Amino acid sequence: MAFVPFKPTHLRSAPPRLLTFSTHMPFMADVLFCAKYPFTRSARELMAEKKLTLASIGGDAVERAKKRVMGALKEGEIPKFIDMDDVAELELGAYAVSRILLSLVKNRYFINRYAVAESKRASAYLRDDSAENVLRVAGEIGIRGEKENEGYVMPVVDYLLYAPGAKDYKLINKPLRSGAVLLTKREFTRVLEEAVRLGIERALPFSVPEAPGLLTRAADEIRQEGKGLEPKYEAKFEGGDFPPCIASLVERLKMGENLNHTARWALAVFMLNAGVSVDAIVNLYSFAPDFDERITRYQVEHAKARGYKMPTCSWMRSQGIGCEPPCRLSTPLRYKGGKREESPEAAK
Repeated sequence: MAFVPFKPTHLRSAPPRLLTFSTHMPFMADVLFCAKYPFTRSARELMAEKKLTLASIGGDAVERAKKRVMGALKEGEIPKFIDMDDVAELELGAYAVSRILLSLVKNRYFINRYAVAESKRASAYLRDDSAENVLRVAGEIGIRGEKENEGYVMPVVDYLLYAPGAKDYKLINKPLRSGAVLLTKREFTRVLEEAVRLGIERALPFSVPEAPGLLTRAADEIRQEGKGLEPKYEAKFEGGDFPPCIASLVERLKMGENLNHTARWALAVFMLNAGVSVDAIVNLYSFAPDFDERITRYQVEHAKARGYKMPTCSWMRSQGIGCEPPCRLSTPLRYKGGKREESPEAAK
């Protein structure tokens, strides 16, 4: 019989974990947990206890939520809070109202950038938290896992859903055992970070019928203050547009989608081989919700120095980023809108 390193309590079909509340207020430990991880089931249950309605949201809560959103948009991060129960409750409320404001703004780039900031904040807490809380977070967002020695193990099926796109996280580079992936704590929390990001992105925006003026005004303020934050990029090639596979990557990037490592590399290599400047490529990547100019510039300049050639269309399709239906070209650079001639090596 195959070794299965997961207890029934961590399966998705397991009954929900019951939390203990006092008569008037949850224990401080649960309040702090929910404030650190406001996307969990425990946090939703706690907010349900409070019976929050649109009409009951006050000006302080809206202002705190707006500050949280703008911090994510401008700085790319949401600071940690002071570990006090009253502050923690304010933080939890700010998260709930932030989601409402972003749903009213309805800007995909803003939502994705906010999701990255929330997931990185959660990851920062997880890295320093106990194994019990790390596994509790995992279980409450639908991911199975177990502590083993100094690391963690999780089912391959769960891992493939949320593994980051970086080369180090490809399944072929990970130790496996009977349908499970063995991970360090840093790797496991990185997988949870990705799951949190995707969960927030997919949940927003939601419908907010008959929102009070206090909320709609705050949403309008976010739109106004965020006008200069959304990057702009326009590029055409002489003789036509991008090949469909590249056009798709550009549009996904411009929508604020977090492209995986392979897609980002292929896009940069195409642009470099088509004669686009490093500055223009870096500007394009500024649409990425986790954009870091220093790192991006280094990576693009590194790719240029190495002289990477554009991979074939069949390779692009094998990576899930090719044209559908297939374009039947040897390389995207052969497309009429791109560079018509290439060196023989580029088609290898």
